[in-house]
Amino acid sequence: MARKRRTRALAAAAILGVAMAGMAAPATWAGPGDFAVTGGNEGTDWSYASGCLTVTEGGTYTISMAPGLTFTTEQVVVAAGVRAELTLDGVSIDRSGAGAGSPLAVKPGAAVDLTLTGTNTLTAADSAAGIAVEVGTELTITAASTGSLAAVGGQRGAGIGGYRFAPAGDITINGGTIAATGGREAAGIGGGQYGAGGTVTVNGGHVSAVGGLNGAGIGGGLQGSGGTTTINGGTVAAEGNERSAGIGGGWYGGAGAVTVTGGAVTATSGLRTAGIGAGYDATTAGNVVISGGAVDAVGGDYGAGIGAAMSGAGVTIDISGGTVTATGGQVGVGIRTGSGMLTIGGGQVTAVGGAFAIGSASMSLTPARYAYWTNGVPQASGSDRFFYPADPAFAPANSIRYAKFDLAPVGSATVADAIITGVPGLTLPSGQTAVITLHDAVLSAAFTGHDIAGWFASLPTGLTASANGAAGSQTVTVSFAGTPTATATAPLALTVPGTALLGGQDLAVAPNPDARFDITTPYAVTLSVTSPYAFPGLTRGYDPGDATARPVLVTNTGTNPTGPLTVAMSGANPSAFALSSGSLNSIAASGDASFTVLPVAGLPSGAYTATVTVSGSNGIIASFDVSLTVADPGASAPKPEPTLAANSDLPLTGAPGAMPALWAALIALMSGLVLLRSSRSWGHR
Repeated sequence: MARKRRTRALAAAAILGVAMAGMAAPATWAGPGDFAVTGGNEGTDWSYASGCLTVTEGGTYTISMAPGLTFTTEQVVVAAGVRAELTLDGVSIDRSGAGAGSPLAVKPGAAVDLTLTGTNTLTAADSAAGIAVEVGTELTITAASTGSLAAVGGQRGAGIGGYRFAPAGDITINGGTIAATGGREAAGIGGGQYGAGGTVTVNGGHVSAVGGLNGAGIGGGLQGSGGTTTINGGTVAAEGNERSAGIGGGWYGGAGAVTVTGGAVTATSGLRTAGIGAGYDATTAGNVVISGGAVDAVGGDYGAGIGAAMSGAGVTIDISGGTVTATGGQVGVGIRTGSGMLTIGGGQVTAVGGAFAIGSASMSLTPARYAYWTNGVPQASGSDRFFYPADPAFAPANSIRYAKFDLAPVGSATVADAIITGVPGLTLPSGQTAVITLHDAVLSAAFTGHDIAGWFASLPTGLTASANGAAGSQTVTVSFAGTPTATATAPLALTVPGTALLGGQDLAVAPNPDARFDITTPYAVTLSVTSPYAFPGLTRGYDPGDATARPVLVTNTGTNPTGPLTVAMSGANPSAFALSSGSLNSIAASGDASFTVLPVAGLPSGAYTATVTVSGSNGIIASFDVSLTVADPGASAPKPEPTLAANSDLPLTGAPGAMPALWAALIALMSGLVLLRSSRSWGHR
């Protein structure tokens, strides 16, 4: 009855249009026919002839009705290759009785940014679209649109998109209120008769799309596939007609590629077809991907909510997020892929079928909290209880008609305050635990002392972690043990893997600054001198001022004050060195103190060694070795032999009063040669 009422209304509008077609603008009006144009210049940027306003150059234009007119049978055309910004302000064009043509036509290669203000109505003639957007053209309805548009296609023409034999081009809706109605065998938005859906993207606005007989709401016309439809936002209501999807293929048309990432989407289909998916008897496969938004898809009798039609090619379905309700019609299926693959990896999905909840030849289900009903009787959860025949045309009496999957990302997990303390090199004190609480998630199996070291981003080296918790529990107790090998002062950072949760998704535990590792050394110091330290050499009889004192900085690297410290000499020759102080006052954490070490005066020649040790009553001990060489007067330390580079001069350097060994050897060699020559000369005499 609703369709008959709509048909009668359109017929009445057509009669009214014919009756008023003769109305023209007032005689005093000198504008372009029945239109008023702001922007550009007539004859240069746009022209008017024979009832057609043509935009011929790129620019910004506002088109409204001529004074005194409320509608016209004329048309607006954007010429091929032109990129223009148009505003329709209260424009009403009805060409249903004009014989041919679209009220607004975007010619090949042209691109239009269309802004709507006021109320606009565009009604096409037979075989034409309300707004003609064919392959190779672009139409963008801007986010700045505050008005509305009713676009009605003629027989075989889309409300917005293609006309007979013409697939749609690129259509983007960012705002405004849009109502698009396709003519017989054409889509509301998309392809005309025998035309595919083109590329339709909805980012915002309020969109209503109704297909004509055998046409999709958004997608293909008769024998047209759904093209590429992407919904990222806005509110979308799409209604397919007989054997055609709400979003997807027309009769005989495949689903195309339907993607929903956001927005609120309602899609209903005609007889034997899916709310979102393929048309009846589809000849090509398609796919539906839902990762967000709120989707409510309802199939016609014998049709699925989402997926393949009762007959025809399959549809691959991947749901990873959002809230999705798929309801099949009488003897229909909630979600049906036919020969395609169904993957449910996230989101909140409800499938209700007149026959089966789900029909799929192949299915991948991430484990989750879910329930299903058999003829209204709730059953125990368990994926092993599901059975999904590929073509459940006739369901057995005990069929699963309702399935609900709750795979939305689990809410959160927290860890209670817990400071895990220890000392490097010492066994961790027993009884140290941390409690993890799961929110909107439960353990998939019992944990009894299971090793969960892999849950931690950085478990201190040498420690182990084990978990205890009952299946279905929301509490996990983690016990720590082992011998840490190094200090560690960091929050407990861990992720509960999806394999441990009924939801099947990894869950990062929220950081808690009061839940941390505190593996520290409470009492420790470091010394600024690296062992061994060699004092500069001295000569016997040296003056006391010749010896250089070595300062030593003592830094507290522990977490507690050091308490009083003792500084002492030991080793082979402790008396050869003097300390500036034999004790140090307590050093605060991260603080420091200093003393000096100095060779004593009057040491005879020789080598001296000793050890400097800083110690405390709390187990603190740190030390380094020192050494000193006192030489006899006139003696020198051995010098390394010089190394000669190729063609280099001989070095003539050495200690004062001493001849370099290599130079001496050379002189000796030359002297020998001279003596040898002299002896030979003497022999000749």
